Amino acid sequence: MREALQEGTLVSAVSTIEYVIPETVVVVETPSPSPSSPPSSASSSSSSSSSSGGGGGETGGGADDDPSSFPSSFPSSRASTAASATASAATTTTTVIESVSLPPGEVMIYTDPEIHARWRRLQQGRYAGVKSALVVRVTAQGEGGVVLADARTISNKIFGTYGDRVTMASQFARCSYGKFEVVYDRDYGPNESYIIGQLSAPGVLDVEIPITMDNPRSVIRQAVQRAIEEKIGVKGQGPFRHVMLVLPKCRMDCGWAAYAYINSYLSVYQGGYYAFPAVGLHEIGHNMGFGHSGGPDGKTYSDHACMMGNPHYKDDVADMCYNPAKSYQIVVNGGGWYDRGRVETFNPMSASSSWAGTLIGVSELDAPTLYGVADHANSRVVLKIETLTKLDLFVGFNRATGMNADNKMASDMVTVTEANNDGRGYSTSAMKAMLAQGQAYGVANWRGTGLTMTVFVDSIRLDASPGYAKVRVTLDRNRAGGVTTFSPTYRPTPPPTPSPTPLPTPYPTPGPTMPPSLSPTTLPPVTPSPVFVSELSTNIESSKGRCKSIMFTITNIAGADVVIRGLDIVNRRNAATTVTIYTQMGSLEELGDYALNMIGWNMIHQSQKMGQSNKLMELDDFASEIRISVGHAQSFYIHSTGGLMYKTADDGGEPDDEMFSEITGQDQAIAISAGRVLRGHFRHNNGPGIWAGVVKYYLN
Repeated sequence: MREALQEGTLVSAVSTIEYVIPETVVVVETPSPSPSSPPSSASSSSSSSSSSGGGGGETGGGADDDPSSFPSSFPSSRASTAASATASAATTTTTVIESVSLPPGEVMIYTDPEIHARWRRLQQGRYAGVKSALVVRVTAQGEGGVVLADARTISNKIFGTYGDRVTMASQFARCSYGKFEVVYDRDYGPNESYIIGQLSAPGVLDVEIPITMDNPRSVIRQAVQRAIEEKIGVKGQGPFRHVMLVLPKCRMDCGWAAYAYINSYLSVYQGGYYAFPAVGLHEIGHNMGFGHSGGPDGKTYSDHACMMGNPHYKDDVADMCYNPAKSYQIVVNGGGWYDRGRVETFNPMSASSSWAGTLIGVSELDAPTLYGVADHANSRVVLKIETLTKLDLFVGFNRATGMNADNKMASDMVTVTEANNDGRGYSTSAMKAMLAQGQAYGVANWRGTGLTMTVFVDSIRLDASPGYAKVRVTLDRNRAGGVTTFSPTYRPTPPPTPSPTPLPTPYPTPGPTMPPSLSPTTLPPVTPSPVFVSELSTNIESSKGRCKSIMFTITNIAGADVVIRGLDIVNRRNAATTVTIYTQMGSLEELGDYALNMIGWNMIHQSQKMGQSNKLMELDDFASEIRISVGHAQSFYIHSTGGLMYKTADDGGEPDDEMFSEITGQDQAIAISAGRVLRGHFRHNNGPGIWAGVVKYYLN
């Protein structure tokens, strides 16, 4: 049983099917113009986060979705959500595996102690409570500028307003045991009555934009934001916890289905993908602070035992929740979906080097005890195995019943999942093992001790209520020897997509879906083939200014996508220096003052180097490269504890739109624009400045 254990090895091996999932889509709904005037935006709340847009395909509805049967009055969303949650518990569906390749995910890590307390407060509010949502149906000009579904259909598909029993709102209510409610009729602010009067259906606002879909996503996004403000007087987030944009099908820069901002309010859907509950749970999951969920194959989206792995693309399939790492994140941040006592942390290096206990699934926390666990109240949902690093392991029992009945991977097995940030913040998780009864997962040379940490599944019982798994964790010597050494160490997870950077996820191919084959189905990996590799050095010799931080914009002026591999800087001091780099989609000119809010930025690099005064410091490449589509812009923010050198702008004073459009460095593929200089970390704006350094990139 315990011989020749290696990281990720199942002691009693079972064949593993590699699942590859389809792409997620976002939809923005077009608003119909109103003759009345909106209240002043000064009277409504504004947000410091920014958004982006996209497009996708349409999907059909069931008999209960017929718009002709919808009543004209608006029912209560909380009542319909509760009814949908109850009804969907009895719904049975057929799960079909769809195949499509997906791009790598991204992760954000907050390290600045000055914002830690504020961030924690924000996190606690993200996971629980009644969340008001505004869905914006966008209509554009020209061919293909209309979302095929009307406002009532969209309201029904997202909220269950008119009887749809399987929706994003109903599944959030089920997974959270009623602790997380997405509604359309709560907390619309002081102008609530006016806003409701402008809606075309419960929770759905129609807007029109004066441009076609043949425009970059950033241009479409800005047009939608202006249309919302003009119609209801709301700028940015306003009084809503979540804003969901439903766009017509994509016509430019396509290849994505949906995306969302991390730890923010905005998600974007194209075509008909708004109607798929799993897509909504995935994208709103990003708003809540979740990263993607990868499987044992090492791919970013392939944990199909978790909604953050993109497992489903159907409008009547939703019975799935999140993996143990995400469940832990919810509980320790005060979400309250599950009692705090259901989560336990075990350190194998403690005096007691072993743990034994019972795990039950999140879907059976309220199950009556019947031939089951005598100490049901003391069973656990998540066991965290503490490594004393940022990278920990999370063990859970993936019971495929009730709210988790549509699970697609590791059903009724014990899973071991790895996640960064101590499991508390945004991290792309990775499933390390799927264990049946009698199997085990081992990590050799645990923390350099020469000992093997092993997770054993002694028994699994499915005929009991609740079903359960008896699990042991031990730390002792591997008697057989020859174990592959594995010592978890901290490593940054890739930056989160949409936190303002959009998070594209592949979308399902059109046409009927074929039933799953009897043998594992995989798609060949696609490796990017750079057609042009280059570096652009700018202003290195003329850098005389000194600062702690600088923001600037890189715009793609090539005829192909530009992939940014990394950045080098001009260091200020002879000292050990920590360099942190953040990014977000769009130019500083577009972002305006929102750029000064840290919540909108995604950390993509952090390293320590010994710097030399006024010399170029070569930094490691990004863990996750940043792709800039043709004609699009990406903003970057660099902070250095040892200081940065930059070129001062010719004029002085505060930065303005004209200054941000000034090109300060350019070659045949990219253009670098002037930016802001700061004397602190996201504070003390010191006016305009010109970045000095090297951009490492290739065309793809």
